[in-house]
Amino acid sequence: MPTTPSPSSRWLALRSWLRRSAIAAALLVLLTLLYVVAGYGLAWIPTNTGFRPDRSGVEIAVLHNGMHADLVLPLQTAQHNWWELLSPDDFARDVSDFRYASFGWGNRAFYLETPTWSEVRVTTVAKALMGVGDSALHIDLLYGLPATGARCRRIWVSGEQYGRLVDGVRGTFALTDGGQLRVIPGIRYYDSDAFYEAVGRYHLFRTCNVWTSGVLRASGVRTGWWTPFADSVFAQLPAAEGD
Repeated sequence: MPTTPSPSSRWLALRSWLRRSAIAAALLVLLTLLYVVAGYGLAWIPTNTGFRPDRSGVEIAVLHNGMHADLVLPLQTAQHNWWELLSPDDFARDVSDFRYASFGWGNRAFYLETPTWSEVRVTTVAKALMGVGDSALHIDLLYGLPATGARCRRIWVSGEQYGRLVDGVRGTFALTDGGQLRVIPGIRYYDSDAFYEAVGRYHLFRTCNVWTSGVLRASGVRTGWWTPFADSVFAQLPAAEGD
């Protein structure tokens, strides 16, 4: 006949479980601290140290809302016309008066299921950080460049650098066999934004902010070495005039 565990055996089992749980919790806290320290510390290691603003080129901006850092680009310049790729029909309103667009990349489910921060779910965040699910590009049209401030940095890049920046953004779109964008229908935050299928996998070490810095870095703009947080994206960007 099976024997009933003695009180001492149950206590030893409980102690063992508590010890393992405490070790796991401590390890999680330690790894989280290391991630945060690395996320800010490595942002202060500069790349493209020879970058200098070029006022004869194109003015762009980097904008963040506390969590996401997006690129803000003019819709039409001598170098590129975004309306050759985008369609006004992708947006819910007349967009003829808009002159700029912000581009942000991220986990598709997180973008589509959390229109506001109050709707963030732990499971959605966890899946995104583990690399589960596809990615998406979010485009929000703007009338002009936002004013320089704590959450906006405006940067002048050369025409050549802007061309590489455009190539980086365009290369993130998932295209149809006919070379058209794959718009995600019926999903938007406002009447002047749209979502598109994208390539690449979002995960703990390649966040939306890492993508933003990566596009800037590939174009020649000075950025930090690794920037998983919105604030860390700004660590090496050229300072605004008067800073």
